[in-house]
Amino acid sequence: RRPRLLDGDPPELLVYDELAPCPYLDGEQARLPMRLPVRPLTEAEFDLRLRRGERRQGLLLYRPNCPSCRACEAIRIDVREYLPNKTQRRILRKGDGLFRIEQGAPSLSEERVALYNLHKEGRGLMGDGDPIDPSGYGAFLVDSCVESFELRYRIDGDLRGVAVVDRGSDGLSAVYT
Repeated sequence: RRPRLLDGDPPELLVYDELAPCPYLDGEQARLPMRLPVRPLTEAEFDLRLRRGERRQGLLLYRPNCPSCRACEAIRIDVREYLPNKTQRRILRKGDGLFRIEQGAPSLSEERVALYNLHKEGRGLMGDGDPIDPSGYGAFLVDSCVESFELRYRIDGDLRGVAVVDRGSDGLSAVYT
């Protein structure tokens, strides 16, 4: 099928809109219409999409529209009102003494690809097409249609975690951690 141009600001190409097996719930069908903006989004345009429950995967945007399930739900937290509980404060204190945190542009490395695959395997999330290769990692987490950054968590210099985050004008969106 040829991509269809959808109205909007900016216009977007609908590049995929088919039912597929759910990547999270056995026996469920997923529908994740993938759209490609014709240009990178501004922070304000991205905020509007976040408010509508949209997500980003590489250069594409999507909002789950599954026929019989609503388990995939965007979670929004107002950080001005958020107060960590006792357990969260204890974990933060422990992590502050353990991790060195770095921030920079999302990037591709064998170390990141191996960590991503280790995470997927450890959580039992390996599926068709897995493990991810460097090209797939780059297309999924490094390429972006919005301003993005990466948080790196290191212990004694070793990479132990990566969070890819998109930035809007009044919100952040965790793409993958």
